[in-house]
Amino acid sequence: MATPAPTSSKTTPEAGPAARPNQPAGVTARDGAAHQSGGAAPSRSSKGGSRPSFRILSIGFRIGLGLVILIVAFGIVGLLKSTAPASERVENIDNTLTVGVVRATPVPVAQRWVGHGTARAMRKADITSQVSAEALERPENIEAGVEVGQGDLILQLDPSDFRDRLQSAQQAVAALEAQLDAVDVEAERLAEQVAQADTELELTRSELARLLDARERGAGSEIEVDRLKASIARMERQKTSLQQLYDLLPSRRARLEAEMQSQERQRELARRDVERARIVSPIDGSLERIEIQEGELVAVGQPIARIVDLRRLEVPLRIAASAFDAVSVGDVVPIHVEGADPSEWTARIARIGREVDPGTRTVALYLEVEQDPKDDDGPALLLPGRFVTADVRSSGREARIVVPRNSVTDDTLMVVIEDDEGVRRAFPRRVRVLFHTDGMIPDLHPIETQWAVLAPGSLAPGELVITTNLDELEANTPVRLPGGVGMPAVAS
Repeated sequence: MATPAPTSSKTTPEAGPAARPNQPAGVTARDGAAHQSGGAAPSRSSKGGSRPSFRILSIGFRIGLGLVILIVAFGIVGLLKSTAPASERVENIDNTLTVGVVRATPVPVAQRWVGHGTARAMRKADITSQVSAEALERPENIEAGVEVGQGDLILQLDPSDFRDRLQSAQQAVAALEAQLDAVDVEAERLAEQVAQADTELELTRSELARLLDARERGAGSEIEVDRLKASIARMERQKTSLQQLYDLLPSRRARLEAEMQSQERQRELARRDVERARIVSPIDGSLERIEIQEGELVAVGQPIARIVDLRRLEVPLRIAASAFDAVSVGDVVPIHVEGADPSEWTARIARIGREVDPGTRTVALYLEVEQDPKDDDGPALLLPGRFVTADVRSSGREARIVVPRNSVTDDTLMVVIEDDEGVRRAFPRRVRVLFHTDGMIPDLHPIETQWAVLAPGSLAPGELVITTNLDELEANTPVRLPGGVGMPAVAS
């Protein structure tokens, strides 16, 4: 027999409320079905009613547990506070700093300038060919890097053409010398002939005079007079010819002497070309390069070799113009190479420029270095072309107050001043730094090497300059001096 349950199960949720208008509010369709079906509905209703009470108990338990934990925590804090040791209250805090100091003391110092320059050889020879010829011989030991002496053969050129020219010039000179000798002989003979012609002419004129005197007395012949006159005229012509030849001898001699000088010059040039064909070293030094091989044709002006004398080197450099009056010729200047090379050389000031470069405000300084290239046990050689640094110092030393360089910041340092209550305090002092220097000054500081040289009036001798804890110091900060250091005496 069919029951109403299947029918109610097919009813949609939306239709449920309309089908049961008399159902109490808050009761679902499922609860209504259960209520209609009987026995199972009361059991589910009792189980749903026990859940709220369980939740209330759970919340109450948690609240109680939290209160217990808070109570225990407050109890622990109170216990710790009650058992903590009482701290002592310090009324006065000592902020006095112990500082290192240097006593301002005038010491003799030299002003220092640093200059840079490139070393160059004072004696060097760039050998070029002065003749054009074939390279005939080059000694086996002539290679770049060897030491050569003055006069050592570097290269021999073919001198055959120059020797031929020399021989021709010598022969021409000899021929001209012979002609000049002949002119001398001819001059002597012509002089004698002219003298003889004068004598004969005088005699003939005397004879003509006697004949004319005799003819006036009626004893002479007219024909004889004419003959003597013709003889006199002939003799005068001969004398004139001889005199002319004699007078031309000086011009002949002058022409021959001019030709002689020209041929002598040609002979000298030929002799020099023969010598120039033998190319030798003009100085002692190191052969830096050799350009020519045997068999090459060498032209006039072509480079042959370069020789450098390492015994004397020069280092030109520029330093501040303020050094002009402070350095002198002959002052010793140490120079060195920057970097890992520890080599150092001693130079001397050889010359000082007299003009200031307006762009750099510097003057030229010329240093000379002397060394022995043959001394194997000596210091390393300074080679031309090396860039060096020179440490130039003033010739005289003037007593000035110096302080450690790191104690001066922005032209200000800290000194120790004692106030009216006898408390020593740090006080800033403006100073003017003239220049910086380096080196050990054991009387002032056992290890300090960098110093600032102060202008006169910056500090009074004896004042204490603070050198440590400068980053922590401010004006009027109380300070404590190391043991054994006292304040300077106050002048009465």
